[in-house]
Amino acid sequence: DEVGHFLFVLFIWQHCVLCMGELMDYQSDCYFLE
Repeated sequence: DEVGHFLFVLFIWQHCVLCMGELMDYQSDCYFLE
């Protein structure tokens, strides 16, 4: 659902910030690293 998708994206975004040390394009730089 929409809320679940939003929370998933937020989780990925937070993971990206924590792991990469900066905000990046999560679709190209973070999401596919999982």
